[in-house]
Amino acid sequence: MQTYDAKSYLEFLEGYISFLGEVAGAQEEKLEALLSHDVEVMEQSVAKQQATDLEMRQYEQRRVQAQKEAGFGELQMSAIIELLDGADKTRMRGCYDRIRQRVEQIRFLNDEAMRLVELDLRMIDQTLPLDQREYKGYTGTGQQSVTPAPKSAIFDSKI
Repeated sequence: MQTYDAKSYLEFLEGYISFLGEVAGAQEEKLEALLSHDVEVMEQSVAKQQATDLEMRQYEQRRVQAQKEAGFGELQMSAIIELLDGADKTRMRGCYDRIRQRVEQIRFLNDEAMRLVELDLRMIDQTLPLDQREYKGYTGTGQQSVTPAPKSAIFDSKI
């Protein structure tokens, strides 16, 4: 019979949930920075976001490792819950629910931030004179432009 170290894995998950709360807070700060239109605050938010993204990937790798070390292999959380009994089962279900809620919150805030960025790009696109819109690298929706860049006179002259 397989033995599981649910307690150590649950302790890890509690820390992971706390970290996801910090990530959600960073997403809220990013959204506020976008709403403020303060370039310095936005730059700080982007730098923090990049560091948070790296930390999140590392945390997820540690979660996978902790799950394996606890004897759960590559099982999904719902399967792990079914393996457990009593207080561990209840605690694992609570962790699962809180992780799911945090992830949904992070996704929502990120989607809102992306929506604001796309709106800002469209507004910039509409306020630029037509001659400045023609050769930019990205469209107002954030897609890369297929319009070729203007030729430089230096390359057109014969030597």
